[in-house]
Amino acid sequence: MAIPQSAINSIQQGVEPQYLVRDVLAWFGKTRRGVNVVAAIHGALSAANLETDPSFETAYLDEPVKIKRTGGPIEDDIVRGGTVDDPVIRVTSVAAAHRKIIAVSKSETVERAITLMLENNFSQLPVMSHVEARTIDGMFSWRSLGVERAGGRQPNRVQDAMEHAEIVNHADDLVQVVQRILLHDVVVVQAPDRTFQGILTIHDIAEQFQALAEPFLLVGEIEKHVRRLIDGRFTHQQLMSVRAGDDGRTITTVADLTFGEYVRLVQSEENWSRLGLAIDRTEFVRILDRVREIRNDVMHFDPDGLDNEVRKELQSAKRLLTCISPEPAPRPL
Repeated sequence: MAIPQSAINSIQQGVEPQYLVRDVLAWFGKTRRGVNVVAAIHGALSAANLETDPSFETAYLDEPVKIKRTGGPIEDDIVRGGTVDDPVIRVTSVAAAHRKIIAVSKSETVERAITLMLENNFSQLPVMSHVEARTIDGMFSWRSLGVERAGGRQPNRVQDAMEHAEIVNHADDLVQVVQRILLHDVVVVQAPDRTFQGILTIHDIAEQFQALAEPFLLVGEIEKHVRRLIDGRFTHQQLMSVRAGDDGRTITTVADLTFGEYVRLVQSEENWSRLGLAIDRTEFVRILDRVREIRNDVMHFDPDGLDNEVRKELQSAKRLLTCISPEPAPRPL
């Protein structure tokens, strides 16, 4: 697919159309932003003298982005290599930064605030005059309520048990914002129009970490199983033979091999026979090569996490390798 003609027509008429990030991905038949996908879309937009604002690369999947002209005539159906224009992971890439805000006003009762927190399983609530407000009065939380009650006071209104509200910008560096979340437990995310678009808590960051860490952990476990499978079964010369022709690396153990070299090592029937496995070599090589492809993509940050089908592929590969991988030798006492 390519940039739709309707978008090009709008821009030519002086209108900057808006599309969800997932719609932009769908133009190119994609659902997630792997490194190759991002480069290809950047290239297509650049070739057509177009860009998105904010960048489709870091915006949340369901966040609208404008399609804008960068200068020069608009061209369609041109795809060439592009570069990643924003290396920073932004706050706006986290789903929770776009979660509907549930707030209370200063004059509401403590009982209502407690009811809302229990109902929604929240630990805190922003204190605002209304949810479209551009100012925030503070935060009401279990902690702020506990501080008041520990001091012998019995607050009746939300304003009697508020604490400071930490505000971050939607375009802030997520890595730096995490430090502020650890310090304050929660931050409120401010949108470009200065309204507040969501909140981020320690729980949200933990969920995001799980989504991002899972592929690294799965690929790491698979790689350990592969190393255990081939360790001690090949000579130094055989290990050296799977390097690329112009690669001057010295390989002394299986740990020095790349994943692609693992694949090349077991592709030949002679090497395969050394493993002593009663499974299909062609299918095993296909599985390993697919893991190699996924691994290359995983090594680049993808704000959308792991696609469910890709997750299943990694879990299946891990399950197979767990079944055929030899048990480690016992350690001496």
